Amino acid sequence: MTPRRPSYPAAFLVDGKVSIPSPDEPDFTPPAVDVVEDSDGWRLVFEVPGASPDSVTVEVKERVVVLRGIRLATERGAGRFLRLERATGPFERVLELPDQADAERTRAFFQDGLLVLSVPRRASARGRDIPIRRGPPETP
Repeated sequence: MTPRRPSYPAAFLVDGKVSIPSPDEPDFTPPAVDVVEDSDGWRLVFEVPGASPDSVTVEVKERVVVLRGIRLATERGAGRFLRLERATGPFERVLELPDQADAERTRAFFQDGLLVLSVPRRASARGRDIPIRRGPPETP
């Protein structure tokens, strides 16, 4: 029995465009990502099971994050696959950061098949609370 891929077409957002892989193309599945925003900045959480920190690169240039890597194939061992659904091989994911992102201070962490990028908000974009004083205004 030949291992089967899912029969449904998988559509992915690649470089801002919807991409539906052709059956003639090699399997290309960009990693899923969750983007979380809080008052300090953004957290990008990429699912990269089967990859290791040594097989993944992250490049941040201006406001663009490029994640590249390779998911390694599972050892076949003595058994045979009846179904193959997990993507293997090279991948790439490109995301644009908001204007307020401080790309130069981005940090990356890898644990349990997740790559987490911590992108702080630029200090000038954070805003600040202005204390309100009692009494007449001061001259500048």
